[in-house]
Amino acid sequence: MLRLDLLFGGAARDVYALAVNERCATRDCICDLQTRSQARVYRMLERLAEYGQVGREQHLVRRLEGSVFELKEHESSTRLFGFFHGARVVVCTHGTRKPAGKAAYRTEIDKVKRLHQMCIDEGVLD
Repeated sequence: MLRLDLLFGGAARDVYALAVNERCATRDCICDLQTRSQARVYRMLERLAEYGQVGREQHLVRRLEGSVFELKEHESSTRLFGFFHGARVVVCTHGTRKPAGKAAYRTEIDKVKRLHQMCIDEGVLD
């Protein structure tokens, strides 16, 4: 069972976290961070919702392939992965430490694509 939890609703975008079988990998990843890193991640997500970008530091949100993106938190080397859906919806699917090498990124990209397709198939997204 899939569910979208609203993290931030803003003028530019709505940022959601995906929960799969009542477990939200995005929130789990953020909760495992130190307080300072948690605050930075939430601030970046809030800016993404309000302005459509993370401020002047646009390199913090990077499109990996198609609608798949990563949000970078440098201090803890954490990456949040997710996808853009339509003009306003951003869905964070999961997070992890920075993957080492292109093969590891391929695994993360494939995971996001699979979750995006599951959301569409189950009607979670418009």
